[in-house]
Amino acid sequence: MAKSGEKIRLSAMNFLARREHSYKEVVFKLRKRFEDSDAQIIEEADRLRSEGLQSDYRMASEYIHFRSKRGVGPKKIKAELRVKGVSARLVEQAFSESGVDWELVLETVIKKKTSQDGFALDTLETKHKVMTFLQKRGFEPDQIRNFIRH
Repeated sequence: MAKSGEKIRLSAMNFLARREHSYKEVVFKLRKRFEDSDAQIIEEADRLRSEGLQSDYRMASEYIHFRSKRGVGPKKIKAELRVKGVSARLVEQAFSESGVDWELVLETVIKKKTSQDGFALDTLETKHKVMTFLQKRGFEPDQIRNFIRH
């Protein structure tokens, strides 16, 4: 392995030691750091993937748990993962195996939102405000309506 290849690998492993990254993120970060080494960057990123040191599925799973704990809904998380270069198939697989209780996440976000702003869901206007907020957070309108009705 060439000396620059070793530097590229070490740099990528440092990224991955801090948190999981998608393949696309690893390549992007390495390209910013090593501008003249595109072929070696791809080679090292492929090697890390084949050795199991980089995994889009593992990254997606961690990301789903991290973002759901922050009160972000599934629709927004899926879009963010797609931007990060994770395939739709892996995103769906990670979601189906995540075990996240989206109703509980939604309930927690609603409770936090209504307690912070000091209003109850008793008028159409406040329900509309909360619905808009939750849709921006990535929850589906049907999920929100079902929860607000109960």
